[in-house]
Amino acid sequence: MNLYYECSGKGEPIMILHGLFGSGRNWSAIAKILSQEFEVFVVDLRNHGKSPHAPTMSYSDMANDVNSLITKLSIAGLTLIGHSMGGKVAMKAALSKPDLIDELIIVDIAPVAYPDCYRDILNAINNMPEEKLCSRSSADSYLATRITDKATRQFILQNLILVEGKLQWRLNVVALINEMKKIVGWEPAPAGNFLKPSSFVSGEHSSRVTDTNKAIIAAHFPGYNHYLVTGAGHWPHTEAPKEFVRILTNIVRGKNKKC
Repeated sequence: MNLYYECSGKGEPIMILHGLFGSGRNWSAIAKILSQEFEVFVVDLRNHGKSPHAPTMSYSDMANDVNSLITKLSIAGLTLIGHSMGGKVAMKAALSKPDLIDELIIVDIAPVAYPDCYRDILNAINNMPEEKLCSRSSADSYLATRITDKATRQFILQNLILVEGKLQWRLNVVALINEMKKIVGWEPAPAGNFLKPSSFVSGEHSSRVTDTNKAIIAAHFPGYNHYLVTGAGHWPHTEAPKEFVRILTNIVRGKNKKC
């Protein structure tokens, strides 16, 4: 699969993988800062953003997509960054093809299964009457009765795009519904570990990286470093961007101290 991506800046290469319901453009502000020192690739994963749709969403499939892109672009010395779902994709990519990646940075996720807390959101999107797609405000009003958190709703609504005068979802909603068990889960890791530098960056108020999860992380990524973003939850890149960028740039410069 040919994933959509955008590239900016010059220097050592960095590739960023977004989370569920997101796209590369969610990382545009971070990419703009990083591109002052690095060559930055922001990628849309399958069934998201401008990338093609497909019926499957296994982490093996998504990792193969990313590894194929790295190979296609002949990127050497890559730092791969992944947030949430994108973090799982990045971990799977590094474990399956460690020769393609020099450094791994995972944002607020661990290589474990999590509860499915997205079913109601997907059902709300999937069951939206066609007439509610006449305008973004109409779609928002409909979703407001089903997705009460405004920030979550506005994030989801970013996936509405205008095509030939009509709004439609960029997300492959059917595939996400069918494959959600795989997305919130974690496939058995390939034999071997990722022995190159790896960092896990989590939000102070997030529960995604626990002490129990840290033992599992260490089993796959020996010698990993853990960094905590003060004042942030699951989205440290938007909830505490200055602190997140400080930690991130120091990691890729090789200067940050272990928390």
